[in-house]
Amino acid sequence: MIPQTTCSSDNARRLVLLSRRASKIPTMCKTVSGRPVKYKEWMEGSQQKLDQAVSAVRNKQLSIRKAAQQFGIPHSTLHDHVSGKVNPGATGHCRYLSDIEEEELALFLKKNAEIGYPRTRKDAILLAQAIVEVKGLDVQVTEGWWERFRGRHPSLILRKGEPLSQR
Repeated sequence: MIPQTTCSSDNARRLVLLSRRASKIPTMCKTVSGRPVKYKEWMEGSQQKLDQAVSAVRNKQLSIRKAAQQFGIPHSTLHDHVSGKVNPGATGHCRYLSDIEEEELALFLKKNAEIGYPRTRKDAILLAQAIVEVKGLDVQVTEGWWERFRGRHPSLILRKGEPLSQR
């Protein structure tokens, strides 16, 4: 359900409709162990090097340290993959909103501020949560999402309101 306090304007409804269209686009995430996982974009050949190093260690051809040196992979990364601590290829957070949806949300927040209705961090999180729910993802949008979102959109700035005159 869309929160009425944050989505009362036509722009917010347009964001939700846009997210419905975007949900038909293949997502960037795959599910591993019931949670969304973003696959790291390795430099060309790095994933192949990691696989070769892991198989060399598992076949007892090389030690972890020697394989890490030979294949140019950090020792701790190779150790984590050999021991099974890390799912192969899995790293980082999955982006809940597509680039298009994030651009629309950023534009919505900016336009609201321009016309005198600035939105708070909580409003933005609630709006993102509504879009995520429409897309059918079972995730909670958190403060961490907000910080990463602001990092991707540095033009969004939170400011405290100032009174026009003092009494």
